[in-house]
Amino acid sequence: MASRPRKDQILFHTLRQREIGGKGRGIQSATILTRQLYSAITPNETLYKVELPGGFLPRRFTPDGKLLIGYTRQGDGIRVYTFRYPGKPLTEPPSEINTSQDDWQLKLEDDIFSRYFKFLYHSEIIQEPRHSLCKEFCLVSSDHQYMILASSAPSRCTPGESRQYLCSLSSISALMDTIFYSVDIQTGQVVDTLCFQNDYILLPQHAGVSLFQNIFAVMSVQNQTIHLFQIMGTGCLRKLRSIGWFNNEDEESLLRQHIAKETAFRENQESAMKMYEHHGLKRTASVADLDQPPRESHTMPYLLPHRAPSPSNTHSPRSTVSNDALPVHELEDTSLELPEPTNADTEDECEQKYEEDPRLISGFRQKFMVYMFRQAANAKDSGVSLRHFYCNFDAFAQMKLWRIQLLSGNKILIKLNIVTQTSSRQTEASIQLAVYVVYNIATAEVETVFDNSSTSVLEFYEEHADILRGVPHDGITWHGSTYTNSELTKDALKRHIYVWRYAKNGGRGEAMRRLALSFPQCPQSYLECPYFDQSMFSFDDKFVSSLDGPKSSLGSPIKFYARKSGRMKFKLDPNPMPFLTRRDSSTARRFTTFIPHPTLPFIISKQHVMMRPTIVNFHVYSERLCNI
Repeated sequence: MASRPRKDQILFHTLRQREIGGKGRGIQSATILTRQLYSAITPNETLYKVELPGGFLPRRFTPDGKLLIGYTRQGDGIRVYTFRYPGKPLTEPPSEINTSQDDWQLKLEDDIFSRYFKFLYHSEIIQEPRHSLCKEFCLVSSDHQYMILASSAPSRCTPGESRQYLCSLSSISALMDTIFYSVDIQTGQVVDTLCFQNDYILLPQHAGVSLFQNIFAVMSVQNQTIHLFQIMGTGCLRKLRSIGWFNNEDEESLLRQHIAKETAFRENQESAMKMYEHHGLKRTASVADLDQPPRESHTMPYLLPHRAPSPSNTHSPRSTVSNDALPVHELEDTSLELPEPTNADTEDECEQKYEEDPRLISGFRQKFMVYMFRQAANAKDSGVSLRHFYCNFDAFAQMKLWRIQLLSGNKILIKLNIVTQTSSRQTEASIQLAVYVVYNIATAEVETVFDNSSTSVLEFYEEHADILRGVPHDGITWHGSTYTNSELTKDALKRHIYVWRYAKNGGRGEAMRRLALSFPQCPQSYLECPYFDQSMFSFDDKFVSSLDGPKSSLGSPIKFYARKSGRMKFKLDPNPMPFLTRRDSSTARRFTTFIPHPTLPFIISKQHVMMRPTIVNFHVYSERLCNI
């Protein structure tokens, strides 16, 4: 005989305790009471094989949970539906004489989607040929007014032709033309666009971008540049600055002024040579020319030679609404190149202009190397750190920018990899050498540097756990648990570190490398759902996690147990039919993607099987299955 449920597990008693304000043990916070309510109201019913409207692929809910955003099957537009919960149930068939029970059951199954969602609009986003929307990319601004989408198409240029700076990579062959769209959520109108030609930007799971409040950052791996934009109140994307070859806003302006002076010097030299030739004179080297040391091309404020970016390769935004969109580069492009202020043959200079010099480093890498040198020089270890820096100087200088995450409006976390790991895939990600840099955008200075095998990884994670997870949107109260407010999450991390450290081929460095794989990460890649909170429910995190993306799926449902009582609260079954009536002997691998509502007991599951249609199930709350 099954035991009766405890009173604190029954919905009526939970609501009653919330009304009177606790159980006599002091006033409980609204967060604790809300978490208790989520333990009583769960998605305990599964609606199998929901028929979606033609060509609609759901992607995510808005942070306030009012809208469901999805893509068209062709990948050229979006569809937005208004969420209405609870849906009006259809429990009784109509009284028409000609309507049979089977026809009514079929109509009921086809009408499930319309019970919960109402069509709002359909918008065609793609205007460029060969482009298609990335179905794993969708960001929402903090004010819930605009969303950022992305499309891409294969580039027709070679890596050598697409190099904007001397620090640009030449080992990436799969270059893409990427366009970002700022779209009004309520109307579906494209407000502004950003175009990056012949570039390599990681779009799936928002890996190559970061969004913090109204600051939008894009990581250009091909050109080793971080582009920072501000989302204006009108939805337009205004360029703030770029970090890479340049660090400060005025560096490019100073460089262009220097180029103009160098060009004027060359013109004066050429005029003087023509005058000598006109009068039949031949210029010879003077004593002053012999004593003067050869000049170097000071093209950046780091005492290193530099080539100005070609205007044909720089990116610029294009607005689909008006012609007065803010430019990506506030400074004008120029086609002037920086020649040597000498009388050498210009043909030899043109031949060597595009040759890559491995000794050249960008402005950001210069600051990174300066920080490493100062740390080594100030270390009181009899010069051991300084000798280590000199021995590994080439390895540090060749590390490339790979991933980013905005920690605040002025700080950014940057992950650097070596060039072979950037341009190819490794079988085991934890064996890769990586360096993490905390960069201050306002002061253009490096604040912290640590590698992925040092204990600084754990210290950084403990100090910035909430920031790495992401702050809630405006008007949204987050009731979930993080490392800073949950002892259970801290214990789980300690267990993971213990397993990684004492496993085969493990150790302290291996444990830190595996922990470092969790960041940097776009905060909107996490699922804001209270039912995926490990401190409230216990479940197998191999099949369900708070991180967005497909997970392996089994033939049996995924069970969720209450942490407090240990009782099973609900099950999520992403399969096409109930487990007891299933007769599927297929061995094909299944992958499931969950789309949870941020606040209500409503979860959408999409199961993907090779060479089979996608199965969509709705997991909802049912009163008749609840113990009241």
